[in-house]
Amino acid sequence: MNLEEKVWNTCEQYQMVAAGSSVLVGLSGGADSVCLLLLLFRLSGKYDFSVCAFHMHHGIRGEEADRDRAYAKELCAKWGIQYYERLEDVPKYARTHKISHEEAGRILRYRHMRATAKKYGCDRIAVAHHGDDQIETVLMNLFRGSGSKGLCGMAPVSGELIRPLLFCTKNEIVQELEENQISYCSDSTNAMDIYMRNRIRNQLLPWLEENVNAKAGQHVLQAAWQQRQIQDYMEERIEEAFVLMSKWNRNGELEIDKKKLGGMPGAIQSGVMRRALECTGGKIKDVSMVHIVQAVAMLRGRTGSIVDFPHFVRGRVGYEQIFFYKTNIKDVCGEKKSIDKKIDKNIVIHSIMKEIPLKRDLEENKKKNNRQNNKVVEIVLEQGRMSGEVYIPEAEAVFRYCEKKIQEKNVIFPENTYTKWLNCDKIKNSLQIRTRRSKDMIAVCKSGGHKKLKDFFIDCKIPAEKRDDILLLADGSEIIWVIGYRLSEAYKVVPGQDKVFQVELIMSPESQ
Repeated sequence: MNLEEKVWNTCEQYQMVAAGSSVLVGLSGGADSVCLLLLLFRLSGKYDFSVCAFHMHHGIRGEEADRDRAYAKELCAKWGIQYYERLEDVPKYARTHKISHEEAGRILRYRHMRATAKKYGCDRIAVAHHGDDQIETVLMNLFRGSGSKGLCGMAPVSGELIRPLLFCTKNEIVQELEENQISYCSDSTNAMDIYMRNRIRNQLLPWLEENVNAKAGQHVLQAAWQQRQIQDYMEERIEEAFVLMSKWNRNGELEIDKKKLGGMPGAIQSGVMRRALECTGGKIKDVSMVHIVQAVAMLRGRTGSIVDFPHFVRGRVGYEQIFFYKTNIKDVCGEKKSIDKKIDKNIVIHSIMKEIPLKRDLEENKKKNNRQNNKVVEIVLEQGRMSGEVYIPEAEAVFRYCEKKIQEKNVIFPENTYTKWLNCDKIKNSLQIRTRRSKDMIAVCKSGGHKKLKDFFIDCKIPAEKRDDILLLADGSEIIWVIGYRLSEAYKVVPGQDKVFQVELIMSPESQ
């Protein structure tokens, strides 16, 4: 069976295209997308569907990106294929939304492809993900702590999105192009190990196939295919349970019946909670297995207890139900604020807040890539005034803090990314919210061992260009909390404490 027949079998098996339909192909100019366009163009003449192409210039890679754009346009003209394109500033979008270039590019590509497909009446959007991409995706999801759904990898069909090459290998793709004497563009960044996917492709997989099993990648694909079959069956059962056990109340909260769900198998419990977080938060990205476990634990949690999840979702344990609701601005000490109102940028509750220009920082910044970290927010704590909130304009966020009494023994504090609980005995009389300085240190082990903040960033593989934007909660050069990443071991709550110091960073909706 040749590659063209293999791709058409996939299209037929998963009902990807129909006679009379139109398919928009994402065309980067690389081998994968050029091969996809070639095969679908051939098949369109045999099976009565039409093909057009879309290319997005990312505003990265300079002349190389200009070359890709020119090649994609020339190729479509040569084959008589309708061509659409979009020029974007991916670095600007990434900076604005505080995400990686890779993520920004992905978001913008799919956004523009869907808009183009809708505008020109295309029924399907074809992307060139192949079997090697699937292996990398499954491993990435595994290492990130994904649940069973993430271990299925990418679906052959997802709404209007189709992946006709998903069961083909990279070698088959390159061989097809070579046999037909068709050139393609190479992206130099694919050889750079700056992204996790590249490191898996260039380092991990070759090592596994050489030192563990020559068919390691193939076995990952087989496992993913088997997992998808199981997952498809489980999704049906989970959806049935979710419909039976959930409802929206008048307050806009999603209610889950504790008794009904509590009597179901663990896999159903996890699946229903995952659906609850997805429905309430509007998306499932950044919801990991840790969050699913926390949600399931609420079935046996103390009445009135609250757990925070990604995307401003909050869960509350009731007598007979678990409640999930969306909350953007809610006082962690109990005072509620309307989520429809914008953040008051001047608000300071029970605190003294100063914005202090740091001359030393300014001098240091000039030496280090002209960084713009020239402000620090200082929070001065006074006796009897251990709560408040401060607006941080650079981050478009509110930092809230308050002292809380512990009512029960053996309290377990959830692992929330943007909410932490500190040892009150360690808090002195002032804290700072700022960005990094050269002598910053953080405690990384219970015995008191410290590590330079720079080394911590390197160990976490945080790109150098992002390190200046990460907010820190600090006491001098002692880092208490690398916000969004890690809490210092020296400031963690210890058993037997009757009060804790709660800190939280709340992003405004506009910054998301």
